[in-house]
Amino acid sequence: MMEALARVESWEQGQVTLCWRVQSACGHCHESDSCGTGVIAKGLTPRSQRLTLPWSTPLTPGTQVSLGIPEQQLLGAAALVYLLPLLGLLVGVGGISLLGGAEAVALATGLGLALTGFMTARKLADRLTPTPRIIKVLGQPAAES
Repeated sequence: MMEALARVESWEQGQVTLCWRVQSACGHCHESDSCGTGVIAKGLTPRSQRLTLPWSTPLTPGTQVSLGIPEQQLLGAAALVYLLPLLGLLVGVGGISLLGGAEAVALATGLGLALTGFMTARKLADRLTPTPRIIKVLGQPAAES
């Protein structure tokens, strides 16, 4: 289970709105000061995400919760989005090449099937993308002094 901490922004009529900061793995290793990607990651402002989920128990704004997504669902959605277009490209180029077709025809067929794979993955991703769920309510953050 992949987890992230979120903060409650509001709760109304069984719907809770959550906000959390997107975490980047870059910038956390000992090479982050000399690595180009780490320097760029430090220069970008942290983005926040919002999500509204059904939740029957009233929660007060500021309450911290733990969100989770099953890893298997996340890996399945990622594989669909990345591998389906790649498979279309390889089948198109490889199939036409094996049949003795011209290079330009093989390339055009591969790109067409890659685009078809991308569009199919995009349609399927809406149904297969995992929705995070609240695993546990952690409570109010400590007051700063």
